Amino acid sequence: MRRRYQDPTRKPPSPWRRFVVVGILILVAILLGKAQNDARSVNQLDPVTRAIQTVTRPVAIAANSMMAGLGNFRAGFSDVQALQAENRALKNQVSANRLYTEQVTRLNREVDALRRLQAMPPVAGQSRLMMDIVGYFPDVNRITLPKGSADGIKPGMPVVTAAGLLATIQTVDRNSCQALLLTSPSSQLGALDLSRNPPSTGLLKGMDSRTLSFTLFEPKAPVEIGDVIVTSGFGPRIPRGLVIGRVIQVEDNPELGIKRALVDPEIEIGEVREVVVLR
Repeated sequence: MRRRYQDPTRKPPSPWRRFVVVGILILVAILLGKAQNDARSVNQLDPVTRAIQTVTRPVAIAANSMMAGLGNFRAGFSDVQALQAENRALKNQVSANRLYTEQVTRLNREVDALRRLQAMPPVAGQSRLMMDIVGYFPDVNRITLPKGSADGIKPGMPVVTAAGLLATIQTVDRNSCQALLLTSPSSQLGALDLSRNPPSTGLLKGMDSRTLSFTLFEPKAPVEIGDVIVTSGFGPRIPRGLVIGRVIQVEDNPELGIKRALVDPEIEIGEVREVVVLR
């Protein structure tokens, strides 16, 4: 066993010093106890306790504030998450309501269009065949219809809506057909100015998706902006009086003996879904 080294020059502590230290501690304890008892007897804090509280109070206040802040932060974080979830739910509901409103509006338009088609007056010598447009090709000014020769469809028959003439049948298969829109540059038919008396007659041709050209047979015939242009009925299949559109501009060139009017089609081509073929 290794022996502990002791410095021979170091003197051992005096027993009296220990007794003095112990005596001082006992005296201090007695004084503190007396002070504490005296303070309690008058419902007050003793000086030592008061001093300790004075020293520790700022630390306790800071600690309590920190804990309260942490609690508020956790509560605020939870509130933010709840608000975000509620906000997402509200946005989804708004989107659903908007979609529902759009669908209802579209269905109402379709119902109104069907009612107007049903209410169309009969055309003498022609029957009506109602159907939906199944294909729309604006680049070639054509539409596809789901009826064909098996249902009595023939080239040249008019395709109409409640607002007026939309197209004419061009090619026919057994169970489908293709119709050429009036706005096609390849489309032309006889037309007249229903607002004049007697009506001014001419040839109607397509120019672009929103404009038709109405060239009058008689250059001196009257025509004005706002006049209603309808089919003349001179062809074998298209009856007289189908609305085409209204005059938006008049171009008169007496030197060349040409007078024509630009016509805005009555029908919004891209919005049409249901049509009637006059057979």
